[in-house]
Amino acid sequence: MFADDALLLGCATLSEAAKFKSILDTYESWSGQFVNVQKSTLLFSPNVSGTTRTTISEMMGLTEVNSYKKHLGLPTTIGSSKKEVFSTIVDRVKAKVANWKPRLLSTAGKEVFIMSVLQTIPTFTMQCFWLPLQTCNEINTILANFWWGSDTANKKKIH
Repeated sequence: MFADDALLLGCATLSEAAKFKSILDTYESWSGQFVNVQKSTLLFSPNVSGTTRTTISEMMGLTEVNSYKKHLGLPTTIGSSKKEVFSTIVDRVKAKVANWKPRLLSTAGKEVFIMSVLQTIPTFTMQCFWLPLQTCNEINTILANFWWGSDTANKKKIH
C-alpha cells in the first residue's frame, strides 16, 4: 500500500477472489473508504483461462487489463532487457542535468545539487529492484561529468 493505492497479489481462483472480495468489503465497512471500481483493474497471468478471468472479473466487479507498464512509478514486470526497463531513470537524471550549467555553481552548490537532487532520483526504484550495473555506471558518468564540468557536446575535461 502507498497512500491510497494498493497492489494485491494472489492466485486466480474463485475461492481466492471471494477472499479478496471479503477483505475489501471488510476494509470498506471498517474504514469508511470505498474501492473506486472505475480506477481499479485486474491483471491475470497468461496461464489463467478465459472463463476464469471472466468469472473473477464479474465477481469482483472490476475490469481486466492486459498489462501494466508501471505502478507508482515502478515497473510491474521486468523482461529480458533490464537496461530498457530502467532507462527512464537515466533519462530523468540527464534531463535534470541538462537544465543546469555546472560552471555557474560553486563546488558546494554542485555537491548539494548532486547529493540532494540527482542521487535521489533512482533511490525509490533501488528500494525495490537491483539496478543493472550498466545503468548505475551511466548515472555515475553523468554525475562525474557534471561535477568536473565536462560537456559531452563540446569537449571532455580530465577527471
